[in-house]
Amino acid sequence: MYFAKRPELREPFFAAADEIARDKPSTVGLVSGEDDWEYPLRVLVRNRLGEGVQFEHINVQNETRDCLPENKSGSELPKMIVVIGTFLPGNVPPGYKRVLSSDPICVLRKTEIR
Repeated sequence: MYFAKRPELREPFFAAADEIARDKPSTVGLVSGEDDWEYPLRVLVRNRLGEGVQFEHINVQNETRDCLPENKSGSELPKMIVVIGTFLPGNVPPGYKRVLSSDPICVLRKTEIR
């Protein structure tokens, strides 16, 4: 139902939700623009992990950047970050690696420091 008008997004969003669910994060970081489509991703991830998983917008570039996130995790970035929309490879935060990239969605995972 969510993808009836945008069927080209179905496969990338399902793949991203599967990748996120593998790590079972409690918080998922979101990077998206004003018109990017995030609600179906929230539904797909919560269908896999339950209602407890939280989503936190990071790298906000508009006037809402000073608002508190749903689940304030302090200054530390979440274990998983999802970029919806245009992703520039040079924009991977230090300590993260790209684990899925399928236009228009990219999933980044925090790497373990040993």
